[in-house]
Amino acid sequence: MGYCKLRQGYCRDTYEYKVYKDNSTQESYPTSNASLIISEDGIYDVIFTFNTSTKELSATAKATGKEYWTIAGDEILFGSDWDLTKNRMVTSDGETYRLSKTNLGLPKGTYEYKVYKNFSTQESYPSSNASLVIEEDAIYSVNFTFNINTKEVSATATKTDGFFFNFIKKGKIAELIQNPNKYKGNIIIPATVTHEGEDYSVKKIADYAFWDCSNLASVTIPNSVTSIGAGAFAECSSLSTVTIPNSVTSIGDGAFNACTGLTSITILNSVTTIGNDAFRGCTSLTSITIPNSVTTIGNDAFQNSGLTSITIPNSVTDIGNSAFSDCI
Repeated sequence: MGYCKLRQGYCRDTYEYKVYKDNSTQESYPTSNASLIISEDGIYDVIFTFNTSTKELSATAKATGKEYWTIAGDEILFGSDWDLTKNRMVTSDGETYRLSKTNLGLPKGTYEYKVYKNFSTQESYPSSNASLVIEEDAIYSVNFTFNINTKEVSATATKTDGFFFNFIKKGKIAELIQNPNKYKGNIIIPATVTHEGEDYSVKKIADYAFWDCSNLASVTIPNSVTSIGAGAFAECSSLSTVTIPNSVTSIGDGAFNACTGLTSITILNSVTTIGNDAFRGCTSLTSITIPNSVTTIGNDAFQNSGLTSITIPNSVTDIGNSAFSDCI
């Protein structure tokens, strides 16, 4: 069963159970409930066995000898109000335990929390609740730490300007995704973000990450980003200029589709593919420099854009259907 929080003398020292056939109460063993007796509070691995021939049922509980530290507090921080079991802290050195929470929309105010040992209220730190003070309404990444030697508890909140990420453990990759409230203003995407005490490199802008962000004025993409997803900036009507860094190798289908306010875009010498519909309907885009790294221009890539002239380098071997149609 993995770890179980079992207490002797606190709530009860005997735990009852039985086995049922076919998810029904019509046939069950034993006729009365079986019992598991715990003689000491602790964390246990519990194994239940049942023999279908003899109908014998048994349970063994083995103390793990481990300590578990969890953190609980205000629901807006931890997802449920003062639940001692859901937010387990982790450690890499056996001394400092950590828990990170990202993409928290926190109104200005004071938020309380506390660290508990072995999912119990019998030992917790500090003796009174700790507090996290938020000075202004924003989206935050919050890192909680606890030192088992000094019993020091702390929390730091970093404003993330409303960025939302998927975190990919393998390779420590962060993928920027949609903000439910839409990104707006002048955006500077960070190159790295911290999640659960570890640094992740922002390498991807997800499909439709900035789609229909009509109040997005400008965006700075860091050199860590290698791919811009399909429809990533589609229909960002106020977006006027974009520089795509030399780390980016692909621009997805419809990435800037219908960005009617886009007047200039700089593509550095790393992009190999300009996807289908990538700049379709960018009616204010009058010129663009395609670098020598590009080999493919997708279908409808610049259809109905404002282009008046274009230079296609010798590196391009494939131009898709209607790539420049309706560029009147």
